[in-house]
This record gives sequence, C-alpha cells and structure tokens, in this order.
Amino acid sequence: MNLVMVTGGIRSGKTDYSERYLLENGSSPYFYLPTALPGDPLWEARILLHQAKRAPRFIILEIEPAALLKTADTGEVLKDHIMHSLTVEGSLLLDSLGLLVAACLGENDAIWQGTVNSILEALKRRTHLTVLVAEEVGMSLVPESREGRLFTDRLGEFRQVIAGLSREVIFVLSGLPLILKTQSSSG
Repeated sequence: MNLVMVTGGIRSGKTDYSERYLLENGSSPYFYLPTALPGDPLWEARILLHQAKRAPRFIILEIEPAALLKTADTGEVLKDHIMHSLTVEGSLLLDSLGLLVAACLGENDAIWQGTVNSILEALKRRTHLTVLVAEEVGMSLVPESREGRLFTDRLGEFRQVIAGLSREVIFVLSGLPLILKTQSSSG
C-alpha cells in the first residue's frame, strides 16, 4: 500500500499541498477524486475556486449530476463513487475524507463501520500512490449538537486508522507542511 494522509484545518493549505505532493511523487496518470457535492451558493463558489486552481494534468473523477438526481441518499452515491474510483490505475488524490463522513452521518454505527471497512480494504489493494486529504477537527470546543459530535468522533477515529496505515502523515498549518510520520517511523 502506498498511502499518504495530509491533514489540517479548514483553509490550511492541505489541498494545495496534496496536489503538489501527488504530482511530484506519483506517476502518471494523475487522478483527482473530489468528494464535494453541490450545495448552497457559497459552497458552490468554494468548489469553483478549487476547480480553477487544479493543475491541468489531473483527470477529474467527479460524480455525474444525474447520479445525484436518482436518489435522495447522497452518501450512498458518494460511497459508490469512491469505491469505484479507488480501482483506477494511477496516482490518486482523494479530497476529502470529511465530506464523506458528513454525507454518511445518517448511517447507523454498524453501517458506518461497514463503510469504513470497505474503504480501508480498497485502499489496501491500491499499489499506486494515494494521497488522502482529511480535515483536522477536535482541536477546540466539543460540538454542542449530536450531529456535530458524531461528525467529530467518526472523522477523528477514521483519521487515526488511516494515519496508522499511511507511510506518511503530513499536517499542514498556514500552508506549511509538518511531517508527523514517515515510512521509517513507527508507533
């Protein structure tokens, strides 16, 4: 498995860093798997900003809008799309884990654990470089709402498992990478 996790806060520069990392360390073809789904106008503007900044060398693996219209369960559509995309032959950037967790908050614990296990198994089968972007949460207040706590718990637990499997873990703060784990480190 050739897995690298890049984590950091919102607007920390983790996506820009991840894109550069994949292009510098991976091999062609370069696939980009965004997990952002359509939303309000401000969210759409954020998506457009990310799209405009992407290097033209990426092959974008976006969900077809028609797939989202077929069901009300966007989490299921996103999971299926991720599972299919993890089979591509080439370097892959998955941006981001937090958006997957958010889309699947309605799943009960057993179904969520099945989702996590399926994604982990697919990641383990990949031989090409895979860079996974994951938002860092939980460094401040405990969310007041049940959904907020569930999101924080699930994302935090998922990130810890991914970090354990990754050969490198990089924390990006204010656009600066901090190497937390390298291939030779353990624990």
